Amino acid sequence: EEQREKFAAAGKVMRKKDSVKDQYLSKIPEPPKLENEPEVLPQDGEDEDIPLYFTDPHQLLDIFAALEEENLFLIQNSQETEQALEELNQNFNATRSQMESKTSVLKDNIKQLEAQIAAERAKAAMLQQDAKNSENKGGQEQLLKDLNEKVKSVYIACGHDADANPTTLTM
Repeated sequence: EEQREKFAAAGKVMRKKDSVKDQYLSKIPEPPKLENEPEVLPQDGEDEDIPLYFTDPHQLLDIFAALEEENLFLIQNSQETEQALEELNQNFNATRSQMESKTSVLKDNIKQLEAQIAAERAKAAMLQQDAKNSENKGGQEQLLKDLNEKVKSVYIACGHDADANPTTLTM
């Protein structure tokens, strides 16, 4: 009984090595043989007495009781197995739902990270463009100096005094 409980806790079923039916059938004696017993069974319509297999009414009751006990044992084992299977299915379904929720969260994280990566790459491209533009600033300053000289010459040609060093915008 203790071993049966250990097996049930582990989700296993303990089976009997020899069935109860076989034990009781081994105790039943062979039907009596008559000395002059014919080998052929009587045909329909013939009323010969056939020897009885069971000589004691308790033999039949014992066999039925043993079969009933074995059937109850098998029913109990199948119910325990079904219960263990149901528990496994519940655990499996719970684990599956947890894994699916974790998977969806991770997929959302991946999408967010990919969007952030794309934004950072765009920002890096803008910064590189700005860096290239700042390299060309030296040439831009030369253009501004040339423009200032031309504005100054036009300012002087108009008759204004350029000695006060006015800026390009004030001229």
